[in-house]
Amino acid sequence: MKRLVVAAVVGAAVLLVPAAPAVAKADPVKALKARFAAGKGVKVSNLMKISTGGEVWATMREVGSVGFGRSGVATTDIQDKPQYSKAFLDMLPEADREELRKTVGITRTISTSRYAYISGARVKNYLPEGKTWVRRFSGTPVPGSLLVNPFEPRTLDKIIDRAGSRQGSVLKGWIASSSLAKISPSFRASFGSGAKTRDGKAAKVNYIVWLDARGLVKRVYATMTVHIVDTPITYASDGRVSGWGGKVVISAPPAGEVIDEGQLADGALDDPGPVQLDF
Repeated sequence: MKRLVVAAVVGAAVLLVPAAPAVAKADPVKALKARFAAGKGVKVSNLMKISTGGEVWATMREVGSVGFGRSGVATTDIQDKPQYSKAFLDMLPEADREELRKTVGITRTISTSRYAYISGARVKNYLPEGKTWVRRFSGTPVPGSLLVNPFEPRTLDKIIDRAGSRQGSVLKGWIASSSLAKISPSFRASFGSGAKTRDGKAAKVNYIVWLDARGLVKRVYATMTVHIVDTPITYASDGRVSGWGGKVVISAPPAGEVIDEGQLADGALDDPGPVQLDF
């Protein structure tokens, strides 16, 4: 039972309302789609916190770039750094605790539509001499540890439509995790068909979205509480977007520095993320 809770924390850690300007007149979804073009993109800065009973167990900080293609996100280049609380580490078996501590540091991940290339703290202990990147098969690139992905047109359209409060260019609302899973590939990749509460119902994803005068997302904050066995786990993600329309070119690492995941020892990069949990 405890291992499921640990998996949820470690996996996801692998994530004051300012005064708002006047209501953005532009359609946010149209504004987003208009920015989809090869060689263009944005900068992102994310913070994911995972807590239980008001105590933060894990924090993930991420910074990087998101590159667009004609139909959406094409590539991402994200650096992340996790941090775990002493209370969380103390509940782990000593061997697991030491293994986790080895991965605390900066990890860089470059993602394309087919592969993810990983370098840094999470993989350095498994790499043979001369190799600095691990390549693994990947799905659609995601902009980091965010509950609500502001670069998915269907997701953005739904959360804008469901907003129950609109003050200036700040929108607030909620959506059931099961509904979000149906429209958001990135949420579905992490939480399957949707995370649930203790009574088996779909969890509620509360969100706040800030738009600029052009209707483009500049910040999205979201929270969700689920139950792993009898332990309530709260995810809180805060993503900030800047540099809309800027030049972004993200390339795969040099082939000579890359090793395929399959060439490493079995289980070397096993990641007990939420996608593997039976919520």
